[in-house]
Amino acid sequence: MPFSGPDDDSLPDRIKEMSKETREKWVGAWNGAFKNCRNADTVGGAGSVKDCEGVAFKIANTAVSTKDKCYETEWRTLSPWDKENIPAIEKALSQSDLGLSPVSDGNIIRIPLPRMSSTQRDELVKVLKKKHELTRVNIRNVRNEVLNQLRAMEKSKDVSEDHARRLKDELQKATDEMMKKCDVISDKKEKDITSI
Repeated sequence: MPFSGPDDDSLPDRIKEMSKETREKWVGAWNGAFKNCRNADTVGGAGSVKDCEGVAFKIANTAVSTKDKCYETEWRTLSPWDKENIPAIEKALSQSDLGLSPVSDGNIIRIPLPRMSSTQRDELVKVLKKKHELTRVNIRNVRNEVLNQLRAMEKSKDVSEDHARRLKDELQKATDEMMKKCDVISDKKEKDITSI
């Protein structure tokens, strides 16, 4: 529902704590987004009042400055082709250990994803580092398997020593290149996780 202004008593508590200028900006963004959503609804667009409130809340939050921004929730939507599976998908998401609370309107499943706390980010970075190290170990294991095959071929005289040495050098270069790529990807993902 639209708000009458920045001093409206029905504003959420988090919004009431913002400066008056920021509240005005937030209410203006909310009312505009809500009106556009409801107008789209009348011509077959967005959906129920609750859906429009969710859309308006997100738009209003992005309209205010980062300093005064209230807690954001990002929404992801799923649109299954087979609409009969929506209840099963919603139930599976609810019962998973992901801590998700999906909302369904019969056609689309909306999943609110609250912003992560710094503790959650730190835990996710730890998981990333474990996966990164596991990937590096797997790369080394593949290298060792190929080296063992090369040694066996060298022993059985299937390849010459010079050719085996060249292959070992190429293998080491390929391993180093894969390690660098793994490190770059891991560093980039860590920056993504830790940036707010």
